[in-house]
Amino acid sequence: MTAERPGLDRRRGAARVALAAMAVAAGGLTIAHTVHKPRSLSEQAQAAGGSHRASVGLAADGTRRSDPSLPAGRRPGPVEPEGTATTIAPVLPVITARGMFEPGTPSLNQTRGSDRTSGSGGTRSGTGRPSSRSGTAPGPPAGPGGTGPTAGTGPRPPAASPDQHGWSEPKPAPRNPGPTQPGSATEGEAQSLQIIGPTTDSKSQEPEDPPPPPLERDEEGCPNLDLYPIGGVSPETPEELKALAPRFRELAAAEMDKRALVCAKPIEFWRDLAIQRLVSEGTPDGVILTATNGTSGILRLDEIEWTGYRFRNGGSPLGPNFLGYPVARMSFGGASVIRTTHGGLVSARNDTVGIPVIGAAWDIWVAHGGPTGDLGMPMGLPTGFPDIGAYQDFANGWMLLPGVTTDLEALAMPADRYEWHPRLEDLDPAIDGRGKLLETTGMAFYVDPSGLRHWIRTTSDWSCAHWDLGAEKAEVRGYVLGDYPLGDQFVCPS
Repeated sequence: MTAERPGLDRRRGAARVALAAMAVAAGGLTIAHTVHKPRSLSEQAQAAGGSHRASVGLAADGTRRSDPSLPAGRRPGPVEPEGTATTIAPVLPVITARGMFEPGTPSLNQTRGSDRTSGSGGTRSGTGRPSSRSGTAPGPPAGPGGTGPTAGTGPRPPAASPDQHGWSEPKPAPRNPGPTQPGSATEGEAQSLQIIGPTTDSKSQEPEDPPPPPLERDEEGCPNLDLYPIGGVSPETPEELKALAPRFRELAAAEMDKRALVCAKPIEFWRDLAIQRLVSEGTPDGVILTATNGTSGILRLDEIEWTGYRFRNGGSPLGPNFLGYPVARMSFGGASVIRTTHGGLVSARNDTVGIPVIGAAWDIWVAHGGPTGDLGMPMGLPTGFPDIGAYQDFANGWMLLPGVTTDLEALAMPADRYEWHPRLEDLDPAIDGRGKLLETTGMAFYVDPSGLRHWIRTTSDWSCAHWDLGAEKAEVRGYVLGDYPLGDQFVCPS
């Protein structure tokens, strides 16, 4: 056997030379194979200028490690038995000692490279043991922390089985293209993902503008009646009044719960006030009013209150405003009072016209106890005698401004100019007013057979009382009315 070995080695060497020649002709990657060499590993290490452990790349604990002294592109192979050495020959990737791989399979070096471990020193991940073989291509750089290839680079190809010559024939590894962009899924991961929810773009996901609030009743219904919602203005409305529209609109909420729809005419001037006339079921329903300069309160008056507020000049928008700006509502001695800057509008009942008390007369009346004081309730509008002066009747007498004949003069007079005249029974004896029409200073009352008086609001009601009921008309002073308790508003029986 010993004598025949040189010949056997020569025949094997010739076969290897033939394979190498084929590889050189085709060009390709390199693989490692072994030839017999008489030198020991110790001699190889001394020739390389280092110890045996340094030449084979072993760590102190016997595991593999990378040796930085080795040339670039070389990694230490496995520990070989003495008498052998590692040499490199170029070989076509698809050629092995056993034949040719099928097209599309990975090269031998790629297979061996994938068999390298992710830990340090050439150990398989998690085992701490040296791998059985090492490829000759440089390994991938260490990942974060120096622990080898970065995780998540795809599945490991199946391990190869060494044959009798020390070669490993790899099995084809599954293709893994890796993530297409940072944070994205690989092909296999993408197939397992399910998309949940809408897939529209971000623009369609933006919240839409909230729908406009629903129209109020007056905003929807009043234009159909050629009227305006509360706070509405027309194109011809002066800018000064348009600026007040939001304040008028604030009072609209109180009208929305009423059975009848309340609409309005455009905001307009009335003397030194800004008013908006209200309409309900085709009939006037009072006003909303405030100062034109916006400095006063804003107040809602019903139609009866509005009748008392405009007691001079037939309610015309021209002329002086004797009551002034609205201030507040108040109750005083059982009477309802609309307080104003010039005095107040006093009503004994909500369904009866209010009577204005203005200027210093208001101050005197309040000082004497108002409705329950020694003057009593006001019973007539301010008026005057051409030869005597201005006066106003109360339940228990009358107040006089000697020598004053106009409302504007009376409004400017101080309290010490007024005179109080109590009612004198001998001069103004009581009369039987039952069944009669009693008139005084622009107001009329019907006294029913029981002795209750009823305020007559309209001309048609006056005609009903006079013609239909046969009531006779009688001119009386205001304090005479105090002899008959006040009842509800007159309603024609027919």
